[in-house]
Amino acid sequence: MSQFLRLFLIGAFLTTTGGCASGLGNWFRHDQTRSSAELSTTRPQIERGTPRPMIDGIGWVVGIPSKIILWDRRIDNHKISPETESAITQYISDLDLCDTKVRLNQYAPFDEWRRLNANRTVGWGWRYTLGVLAWADEAIFPGRIFGGDRYNAYTNTISIYSDAPSVAVKEGSRARDIRSRSLPGTYAAVNSMPLISMWHETVATGYAMEYLQDDLPKSEREGYYLLYPSYGAHLGSNLASFTAVPNTVSAAIFAIPGHIVGRYEGNRVNDSRTMLRAQDTSLSAHEASGKSD
Repeated sequence: MSQFLRLFLIGAFLTTTGGCASGLGNWFRHDQTRSSAELSTTRPQIERGTPRPMIDGIGWVVGIPSKIILWDRRIDNHKISPETESAITQYISDLDLCDTKVRLNQYAPFDEWRRLNANRTVGWGWRYTLGVLAWADEAIFPGRIFGGDRYNAYTNTISIYSDAPSVAVKEGSRARDIRSRSLPGTYAAVNSMPLISMWHETVATGYAMEYLQDDLPKSEREGYYLLYPSYGAHLGSNLASFTAVPNTVSAAIFAIPGHIVGRYEGNRVNDSRTMLRAQDTSLSAHEASGKSD
């Protein structure tokens, strides 16, 4: 952890020191003159992994702790429905993130290496240090088995293994947050550190809930049910880094308040819609009665 911390701090210093503009700081800066032309497209890039019952079955079992923590069997179930695909496709299109690749339960290390090399929005200093480590981690411990929906800033790729539209939108929101920064590589690296990462988690969750409320209202209640406990679990995992408490145990404990608040807010959404439907029905009946008179 100390080596990572030193790397983060050195990178942050180099990218924020004006005197390094023509020196080592450029290692970690995104390329100002060359955008990710190799990754750019005008349409969302959505790819599905080939169904492999045995591998996906193992992944489903490995994901049981996550299912319990978030209390939803769709988490890390490795079987993505058209509804979830439609949600992330709409998000990518609406937010103009079409150069972001979305992988639905797919393992593609060779293509990820290509994207790592081509992603000019992140400085090569970050891509060939933390980016290579992230690539190696995914190649050796693939999400296709170990799960964990994620956004990789160094390859600009979203990986989805859970069949929940709100979770997919949150990963899209991670991309939105990081891509909006002037130094996306440095921002992603710094926000990988314990506790500091809560800033990125807060922004991404806020973006996701805002989008669900305005553009995917059918999934808003699901967002409260899943994203709130997910936020608590993330905090618990961060705090576990400084204690002897196992990561999973800490995540489960801190997810409980998220479940309580999320259920309360989610039920309020449901009650509000029921009330609005009742009002609309009453108004329609009143108008029909007035016309008959």
